Amino acid sequence: LLKAASFPLFVAYVGVARIWKVFLVTLYTLLLLFQGKKHNALRKRVDHHSFDREQLLLGILLLSVFVFLFPSVFMYYACTLAAWLTVYAVHSALAA
Repeated sequence: LLKAASFPLFVAYVGVARIWKVFLVTLYTLLLLFQGKKHNALRKRVDHHSFDREQLLLGILLLSVFVFLFPSVFMYYACTLAAWLTVYAVHSALAA
């Protein structure tokens, strides 16, 4: 019964965790943009690249949005993680 009641919290945690992961990968990619580098997925390494002005401008706009949203996304992740770990601890305590 407790597992069924905590399932929506688990779904929320998984969703927020995926958003957090995408957020961190995007921030890493945007920081590489300003260093003049890009991630080469085929060779699994970081290569040098010269970007156009339009690409850099779009990178500046996206980076500013992501930097200002970073504290909010971090708090959503931290709160859902804390709630899920609390539920998990209760599950473990009741199972023992």
